[in-house]
Amino acid sequence: MSKWAVRVHLKSPDPTFLNRTANWGNLVPPKHYSSTDPRVLATKPVGSGPYRLVSWKKDEGMTFEANPNYWHPELPKVKRVKVVAIPEMASRVAALLKGEVDIIRDIPAQFIPRIDANAGTRVVTTRNVRILHLGFSHELGGPIQDRRVRQAIAHAIDRETIVKGVVEGKGAVASQPLHQWTEGHDPGRKWPYSYDLVKAKKLLAEAGYPDGFEIDFHSTVGRYPKDKEVAEVIAGMLRKVGLKVNHNALTWQSFVNRFRGKSRPGTKPFLFYIGYGNGGGETDITLNALGGCKGAWSAYCNPAFEVLLDIANSTLGLQERDRLFRQMTEAMARDVSHVFIWQMDDVYGLTKRVDWKVRNDDRIYAWEIDIK
Repeated sequence: MSKWAVRVHLKSPDPTFLNRTANWGNLVPPKHYSSTDPRVLATKPVGSGPYRLVSWKKDEGMTFEANPNYWHPELPKVKRVKVVAIPEMASRVAALLKGEVDIIRDIPAQFIPRIDANAGTRVVTTRNVRILHLGFSHELGGPIQDRRVRQAIAHAIDRETIVKGVVEGKGAVASQPLHQWTEGHDPGRKWPYSYDLVKAKKLLAEAGYPDGFEIDFHSTVGRYPKDKEVAEVIAGMLRKVGLKVNHNALTWQSFVNRFRGKSRPGTKPFLFYIGYGNGGGETDITLNALGGCKGAWSAYCNPAFEVLLDIANSTLGLQERDRLFRQMTEAMARDVSHVFIWQMDDVYGLTKRVDWKVRNDDRIYAWEIDIK
């Protein structure tokens, strides 16, 4: 095998460049990708991966075949892979039990006994990187611009009940935006806002809202485990302290459209429930996405936070980066930029012929899977 050397010139120090390249970098023909309609590329990709796309049908699924020219002589092990769209969970479980599919995920607790009891299937659970939170549309004004209101909302949410009762213990209470496999994660971090309805009502009164206020609340349905149910419980908790919550459970695409349209004139302030994973394990990407002024999933903008983020992004020393990231997440908690609620477990259902070590980074790499 021939060896190639690549020299990369960067405008500034970038300590995560190699990790980001390994996680997100793909070799593609630049002329083809620069001259072809993106809509065509989405369904007829050209690259150097372990599989080739054979067919794609919208809302039905995709079929892949092994790339005979892939660089690794022993991969992929499975030569043909089908990805099937089965939106309804009961139907997914039924397909697994019948052997029509080999892998399903995000299984609610009530289906686990059936899968475990079936002779040909098993359940595998692992702690996932995805952390679910309640967000605020900070830039749109209204009552939630007052930190006391955000503190009141944080005190009104019983996170333990959500984890133990709603998602039936398939996760853990989260006190920060960073999972335990990233820089800046503080294993001793405590969430400063205990469940306290009296304190929540007192803070709302101090902020000038003794009788609460009306606000929209957007969540997804079918995107995360029991997302609609969790959001409904959160809405109910907020109503207990006087907020008049208008909950909207949206499909993922509708949620994205609503969230990204927040800058349109006349958009009312809102709350939202969403999860962020960061399977690549890069803290700067997480904090920028969630808390940066131009972050993809951020409705928060703090100039001091932006300065720290820029400094951390170009700091090469690991200890100093870790210190800066912890300082930033502490600042997010003080300002109640978000209410971090829980870190989910990944619950997979597998047929027993599948030989695969389940990952915890929200990814299914088919080339790692073998069939007995």
